[in-house]
Amino acid sequence: SRGPRAGAPPHLTLYFDVNNTVLLADTLTGASGEDLLSNTLAGCAWGIETQQHAGGARVWILVCQEPQVAPPWGGLVSYAEFVVNAHPVPQSPSREELEAVKERRRAALRSFC
Repeated sequence: SRGPRAGAPPHLTLYFDVNNTVLLADTLTGASGEDLLSNTLAGCAWGIETQQHAGGARVWILVCQEPQVAPPWGGLVSYAEFVVNAHPVPQSPSREELEAVKERRRAALRSFC
């Protein structure tokens, strides 16, 4: 035995002094801090989804000027939700199809800010 925690998984404690600092990182996708901030704001921006013209693409229009975690009233859709609806995952997608949808969603969210 090497001590009171012998055989237990290692324990790691991290302390950060982050006054007035925002930490954003995604090492899995390689998204930049700007990309992650854009994604976060897209989930807090509320608007409506509508048809631009007959037979045209669906568009999203911002109606609430201040970012909010929850919609300020019913019937609103966040920009992030609009992107998910605009780029649906096909039924039983191949790996390539799924990755293509994810990339289209990421590109749309990156362009939000």
